[in-house]
Amino acid sequence: MINMAMAHWFKKRLGLAYAFMYAGAGIGGCVFPVAFKALLQRMSAYGGSFPWTMRILAFITLGLLAVTNLTIARRLPPKPDRIPVINIAEFRNRVYSLYVISLFMNALALFTDSDSFPSGPLTVLAFAALMSAILTFGWPFATNVPGFAVVAALVGMSTGAIIATLVHPFTRMGPVSDVGVRIGMGLAIMSVGILAGPPISGAIVDATGSFRNVGYFAG
Repeated sequence: MINMAMAHWFKKRLGLAYAFMYAGAGIGGCVFPVAFKALLQRMSAYGGSFPWTMRILAFITLGLLAVTNLTIARRLPPKPDRIPVINIAEFRNRVYSLYVISLFMNALALFTDSDSFPSGPLTVLAFAALMSAILTFGWPFATNVPGFAVVAALVGMSTGAIIATLVHPFTRMGPVSDVGVRIGMGLAIMSVGILAGPPISGAIVDATGSFRNVGYFAG
């Protein structure tokens, strides 16, 4: 929902707006694990432990979502006609279809392990995907702690760039009034790759006993 709202309010600086939004998500990704550990230790003293830790984090998330839903605003007036959830006509746009297919292929490996550029978000995304693919090929060959640390840092950078920029190109593939439908259909197809990728990687490990083969598949 936030991705769609950003596309309605920003045009020239949409990439920068997405960057700030995902930077906030990154801060949350750093804060929540620390909060989880502290809550788990505190709840253990009261006999609550894991279940109440998760409930407290859920209440925190619920509160943040409530603030977001109450403060979000629309720019365009509501359409008199009901907007379709799926619009097959969007796939007649060759650029949109190829982009959705590329997202699906990328998602198969994305979880196995910006607009400020004048070249545009697709170029940034392509560079980040190439970097991620190279790192995925090389990841199984990291055999010590320093090697793992370097790979982990670079994978975080490349994956973060992919996540932060993958929605932006949808805004340039048609009228902004239909951006929600384009994003929804594209990410729905991408989610199939996200769900299928890790089990396929696990099956490769079970069959071959080697993580290098997983790196070859995902890369």
